[in-house]
This record gives sequence, C-alpha cells and structure tokens, in this order.
Amino acid sequence: MEPNKRAKFRQDRGLHGLHVAVPLAREASFNLDFDKKGLATFKYSAKDYATGQPRDYVVSEKGEKGFQMSDLELGQELGHGEAGCVLKARHKPTNRLFALKRVNICEQSTRHQVMRELQAYRECGSMPQIVDLFDVFYVEQRVYMVLELMTWGSLELLIHSHNVKIKREGSGKYEKMQESLLSSIAFSVLKALRFLHDDHKMVHRDLKPGNVLLSMDGGVKLSDFGVSIRDADTDCVAGTVGYMSPERLDGQVCSDKGDIWALGIMILECAK
Repeated sequence: MEPNKRAKFRQDRGLHGLHVAVPLAREASFNLDFDKKGLATFKYSAKDYATGQPRDYVVSEKGEKGFQMSDLELGQELGHGEAGCVLKARHKPTNRLFALKRVNICEQSTRHQVMRELQAYRECGSMPQIVDLFDVFYVEQRVYMVLELMTWGSLELLIHSHNVKIKREGSGKYEKMQESLLSSIAFSVLKALRFLHDDHKMVHRDLKPGNVLLSMDGGVKLSDFGVSIRDADTDCVAGTVGYMSPERLDGQVCSDKGDIWALGIMILECAK
C-alpha cells in the first residue's frame, strides 16, 4: 500500500478501525468431543507455566477449578466483539467478582482464536502484567473464560472519559493525560511485551487501548490474545488496522516490532 493511500486509509478508519483476524493454516486442531454423560467437551494443549511442561486440557460444563454457569450471577456488559462479549459476573459460592468472557465457537476461525487465547493465558500466567485466567468451561457451542476483573476498565474507556470531561468543562483548552499516569501505563505494557517477546517468542498482534486493562490500585495488564502468534514469522494479516505498522499493512512478515509500533500509537493517542 502506497504511503499516501495508507495515510488516507488510517484517517478514514480512525484509530479504532477495522479488525482483521485470519486463521493460520498450521494452527493446532480444536478437538470437540463428548464425555461419558454425553456432554460436549473440547480439548487443547498448552505449556503449564508452573511446570514449564506441555499438558492437555479438557474443558466441559464444569471447569477444572469448579466454575460452572449455575454458580455465576451475570451482571453488566463490559465489552463486546464480533464473536462474543465480556460480562461482569459474581461467583455466588465465594461472592467474588470476575470478568466472564463468552465466545461463540460455531465458526472454525473463532475456535482457532479461542485456542490461541487459552494457550497464551496458560503459558503466560506467571506474568503480573497479563490478566489472570481462573477457569474455563464450555456450554452449548460457547466457551466461557473466567478472567480477573480489572476495576478501572480499559485504557480506551479512560481515554474516552478524559476527552468527555474536557468537552464538558467547555474551557476550549485541550489538556493532556497526566504524564505520571501515562508513563506508568507505558512502562507496564513494555514489561509485558518484553516478557512475551523475549521469554515466549510471542507477538500479541492486537495491542490497542481496548486490550490494556487498568485497576484502581494502579495495575496495568494486557488481555485478548486471540490473534497472538509465536515465532513471528507469518505474513498473515491480523489485528486492528489503525494500530498496524506500515510493514504489516504492506503485507510483510509479522515481527515483535509491530507490537512496539502499536504501543507508540497508543502513547500518542493518550498524550495528544
């Protein structure tokens, strides 16, 4: 894509533009099966971060940690995408709050994305800057991921609320996000990327404000690994167009540099 056309495409789409996700031909298979009671299950493999050894996971109506739909009280929607949504949920036996990600896996491409995301959470669970996965279960063509609830929501919401506040004040001045907050967010994201890139040879590929989550105690964590990939050697296009690097828009081979580019775009968006 020529530079002037690329610039116009970015301008037309804006920073929250088209999301592209293309399944990889060499992805591991997503195995659907049935247990002895006739209930549907699925299997996937991932490296356990605690032992460093690969293991197989079997997911059914009751998660490995005991989570199941009947124990959850669903609340407000926290976000949504093409294949599902994220809901606030209260675990009735413990009264704890979680973020429940619900994904419809009728489409083969969505199954691949779910598998990639589960593998990433399983393998990177020791990293403080990665959202914790507590459990996962499967009911009627839907996978439910029980995730850590980040109480401040996403960086995207923070940017939006900051801009709305300025507009309401009507001062005509355009204030910037506090430098201390911006530097803290950037530093935490960089730590997470270093962990992904150096320790796991993994590229996120969809880094954007909506996938950076914040908590009231100052925590900053990455989420949504549905299009992440290891080894960074594919020319398959995936992610959100407005945050893609020029070489990715030109169809060149993916690398970890694309995540750094996306972080730069996010910092500019926060600081503008």
